[in-house]
Amino acid sequence: MPKTISQSQRFYLKDLSESQVNCIHHDVKVYNRMYRYTYRRCYNDTFYNVKMGKGFQKKLKARYGTSDYMPLSVISDAKAKIKTSIQTQKFHEKRVTREHKNIQKKYKKVEKQYLQFKKVHDSLIAFSQGNNVNIHIFKGCGFSYTKNNSCIVDGIEMNLYLFEKLYIKVMMKHLNHRLKVLLWKMKRKKQEIANY
Repeated sequence: MPKTISQSQRFYLKDLSESQVNCIHHDVKVYNRMYRYTYRRCYNDTFYNVKMGKGFQKKLKARYGTSDYMPLSVISDAKAKIKTSIQTQKFHEKRVTREHKNIQKKYKKVEKQYLQFKKVHDSLIAFSQGNNVNIHIFKGCGFSYTKNNSCIVDGIEMNLYLFEKLYIKVMMKHLNHRLKVLLWKMKRKKQEIANY
């Protein structure tokens, strides 16, 4: 069977008569009203199990006084819209749960770093009070201690008091702020998941 190519004839409202323009406006308004009504019915059918019934197309045709084409077109458009909205909702739900898991991982990592710096801080305070305590060191911390009660941080030697004030407390404050931000983000993502 040979293909038939039909060219669409474009027309503009300014080229039409006033009665034809009014007729087009009326048809668009009727279509939009039918579409809103059908979308609500399809939504109730999909999510609340309120069935539309078999003769819904005939009811639409009788209610709005149109041909068979408009009700069929409106029903297919409404069903397609609901199907795409369900798919996008599932996609967003997966994305939000994935983001929530990533934020949880970051939170645990930052919390671990914070606790390590807190242990160093507590051991430094105990050492400064004269208690015979070993200063806590953790892997990958970037600093080391010398025998004359000083510390080397990134190649810079400083005494323990300055080390505590300029490095440990600053890092703890920074990590504490990051923990608060991540906790806030986690709560927001939980609210988004609950809304789905």
